[in-house]
Amino acid sequence: MPRLSFAYACSLFSFPLLAACGSGADASSDWQGTIRDSAGVAIVENRDAPLWDEGDGWTFTKLVRVGEAEGDPEYLFGALSGLLVMSDGRFAVGDWHSHNVRFFSHEGEFLFAVGRKGTGPGEFAGGPGLYLGPGDTILAIDGPARRANIIGPDGSWLGSFPTTARGGYSTRSWDDDGTSGLIASMHRPLAGEAAPADADYSLIIRRDLHGAHLDTLAWLPAQHKVTESGDTQLYHFYRGAGEYDLCFGSLITGHSDNWRFVWKTLDGRIERIATLDRPRLPITAEDRRLFFDSVEADFAEDGHLGEAAAYKSRVRFEDTYPAWKRFVCGPEGSILVQRVLTVSESYPEVNTGLGLPLGGEWDAFDKEGRYLGLVSLPAEPHRHAFARLAAGDWVMIGVETDEMDVEFVGVWKVEGIGSR
Repeated sequence: MPRLSFAYACSLFSFPLLAACGSGADASSDWQGTIRDSAGVAIVENRDAPLWDEGDGWTFTKLVRVGEAEGDPEYLFGALSGLLVMSDGRFAVGDWHSHNVRFFSHEGEFLFAVGRKGTGPGEFAGGPGLYLGPGDTILAIDGPARRANIIGPDGSWLGSFPTTARGGYSTRSWDDDGTSGLIASMHRPLAGEAAPADADYSLIIRRDLHGAHLDTLAWLPAQHKVTESGDTQLYHFYRGAGEYDLCFGSLITGHSDNWRFVWKTLDGRIERIATLDRPRLPITAEDRRLFFDSVEADFAEDGHLGEAAAYKSRVRFEDTYPAWKRFVCGPEGSILVQRVLTVSESYPEVNTGLGLPLGGEWDAFDKEGRYLGLVSLPAEPHRHAFARLAAGDWVMIGVETDEMDVEFVGVWKVEGIGSR
């Protein structure tokens, strides 16, 4: 199998600079929503009608595919844990099987690796998640070791700090803003005696690359998928959750119970609120039946079919699915919101472990909060999904799999930005 392939013979850096997303002067004339001011906050109300006409959306041109099914270990990926693109076009890959971070040129050639299996300095206990800080410095989060490691753009090891729970909160996730070098983490309240005084909210905290808490950016409603009823645990499908992303120096938050996204400055001032007039999908009787069929199949496969009835008795369904699965910051300050698949649509690949079926399509909103339309991504974005290179081009990095579930790294150029 070839190590890498190119869509064009020319270099990644020969492409022209892309225009800003949705910045065309005539775009607002076709838009069916409204923008009004409320005490200095822009309220953007979208109808469920896209600004894009047919053929206006983004397209993705494959630049590089890196990986092998067998052969050179430098190009073998077991279970990718983190991907990001650096400003000069190089990209870095974290992997659970190799316990390291591998660096590749923009053409997909292996450069060097950092780390090995272990728990000491320069080692990873698991697969590192990767986040881009100032000056292409990388924060490599080692979840099993509860440690964050700092790696320079040249692969130098710059230190570590612990990510253990404290103050009644555990670290749930990390995020970066490649355009500004911002790093943030979400902290979920612990349960039981270790719970904080207010266990109904998760905290989003701005961090520096050495782990210091700079300030609290926001509080999001905590998601409680499992609750206690006497001595019994109840499992709640499919509850919405609060989500966030750093995007072009702003913090964007939303709760998947509704189509409402809030743009805030880092000092907490609300700049913009965007909504979309779209109803949530009901969880039907057929969805419930197929879900329980999947539960029984899972227990039977594990040899514990007799335990399925007890599990099913503890399941509680919401009336509707969340409005969306998650969202990510896209090119030029846009956001992409992942659509939900119903149980009926995803059957028989139903997630019976409190997760939500992923949709294959994404709804795009521009930096003003206007609804653009649907985007079909060539692969699932993985951590740092989009990056703007020093030359000005926008690229997306993601994970591809073949028919044998072998993982590859794909890099695409995003085309059509600013087409309206």
